[in-house]
Amino acid sequence: MSVSPNFLIRVFSPRVVYMAIKSFDRSTAVIIGLAWAVACLMLFFASLSIRGVVDSKREALLALAQEPVLPKITTAPIRLNNIEPILSRLKRQFPEINIDQREGKFLTLRSNDGALFHQWISALSYIDSMTPEIRWDLREFCVGACGGGGGLMSATLVGREVSISLPPK
Repeated sequence: MSVSPNFLIRVFSPRVVYMAIKSFDRSTAVIIGLAWAVACLMLFFASLSIRGVVDSKREALLALAQEPVLPKITTAPIRLNNIEPILSRLKRQFPEINIDQREGKFLTLRSNDGALFHQWISALSYIDSMTPEIRWDLREFCVGACGGGGGLMSATLVGREVSISLPPK
């Protein structure tokens, strides 16, 4: 079924359209006018909604771009194979200081000689700076009359391995 172009020209000619509009009664014109007004109003509100969504997305992306990317920091107890080289290095560097390992994770530095105080403090400082991937915390610190066979100077440290990585996306 094909429609000839001459038929379309006759149907949509200005005279036929004018006669069709003139034949509408008043109630039909009001209904068609209201339908067009509601359609235009809905188009206006839809465009406002789309604009609000686009603005919200732009603000969210801007806030996300301004938020800093923080690294993920994880800690774990120090492994025994990591503490052995530290212990041997400390004993070689500070032979006058008594350095022991307890329970696989504690290091104890002791001395009964007050003249070795500077070396004892230096050993504590050296432990913290020699391995940046291991974080050392003081568990016990005593200078003077230390109880429990600690001697004159005693410090017990516990180590934790710290790793810093990029955050998950």
